[in-house]
Amino acid sequence: MPFAFEKIENAIYKAMLGASEGSAEDAALVAHQVVGELARFSKKYKNFLPTVEGIQDSVEKQLMLNDFTATAKAY
Repeated sequence: MPFAFEKIENAIYKAMLGASEGSAEDAALVAHQVVGELARFSKKYKNFLPTVEGIQDSVEKQLMLNDFTATAKAY
């Protein structure tokens, strides 16, 4: 499946709406943090290929780090 930043951002925003916390700007910030983490992995591991599950784990981690715990559970 091709990587689509907008899909990640939209999924985060929908989870935020469901959890009644965060905004579209917050969702964009978290999505950028996820992409940054994936970029660091790809630099460290030459054959790194993100999986859907790996991206989901990264989203949940970044949500928790940004104090969006209800959203992380909803995600």
